[in-house]
Amino acid sequence: MDTELGRLTLLTPQVSPRNFAGEPVPVGAIHIDDDRGRAEGRCPNATAPRASSTPPLPFRPPGAEVPGRAPDITLPSFGEQSLSERSAADRPPTIEDHLGCRMTHVPITNIPKVATIDDAQLVSRTLASAFDDDPMMRWFFPDASSREAGLGRYFTTLFTRQYARHGVCERTDAAAAFWVPPEGQAKAVPDANTIQELQEILGDRALLFRDAAEAAAEHSAQESHWYLAVIGADPAARGQGHGAALLRSGLAKADAAGLPVCLESSKPSNLPFYERFGFTVCEEFQLPGGGPVLWAMRREPCAPAVL
Repeated sequence: MDTELGRLTLLTPQVSPRNFAGEPVPVGAIHIDDDRGRAEGRCPNATAPRASSTPPLPFRPPGAEVPGRAPDITLPSFGEQSLSERSAADRPPTIEDHLGCRMTHVPITNIPKVATIDDAQLVSRTLASAFDDDPMMRWFFPDASSREAGLGRYFTTLFTRQYARHGVCERTDAAAAFWVPPEGQAKAVPDANTIQELQEILGDRALLFRDAAEAAAEHSAQESHWYLAVIGADPAARGQGHGAALLRSGLAKADAAGLPVCLESSKPSNLPFYERFGFTVCEEFQLPGGGPVLWAMRREPCAPAVL
């Protein structure tokens, strides 16, 4: 059996299929479309069609009876149940079986798109929800009653004044990520107006924020690299692949440039997630003033996979 992504080509030497007129057709000439679950009278993978004395007939839905012949055997439509949901004993082997790994199929709603200034409200609202339980954000915004509003203003400022101008910002319907390539890192720092805005947002926590930013800069990588500044998914959509889709998108850009990726995480429960994508912890340090612990992580560039 030969399985391709998105469609299933089934070669069945044990079955002698018949065409719509009841006559035998060559083995290997049945094509089953995964989305439609219907049989056509040819195989796009065949090198050349075989001659047939039977003229082409109009398409007949599977299951429809033809007078004078036995009913067709109904072939299952795999579009009704994903191959991953079927047990290994009763499903055809997939490309994942041959590779010995599982491949993640990202829903179309999770496909990353460029985040523009017009997306500021959606992006800031999404990240405010995503970082509500983050240790560092709770340190900056200790008042739970005003944290959501404060985080919304905080991420709006960072996005519109800093990362949307000098970084690579992407989003899905329920997640956002801010990346900074090497050429943008000298510019993607807060200017005087941005610092003024952040001071107004943070209030009496502004000095803690300044000290934290300076401490993190001391531990940043000195080599040329891509930097993942921010990534977060709305908790209501977690587990649906939004964050993973954005992470893959940025990693692909870094891999294409042959550069490593660096980040800091203040949430220990996120470390295994990053490790699944090839990151390793290279340093652990605590922010000054009794702040939370940060884990500096790094990922080596990967060569594109060749199937």
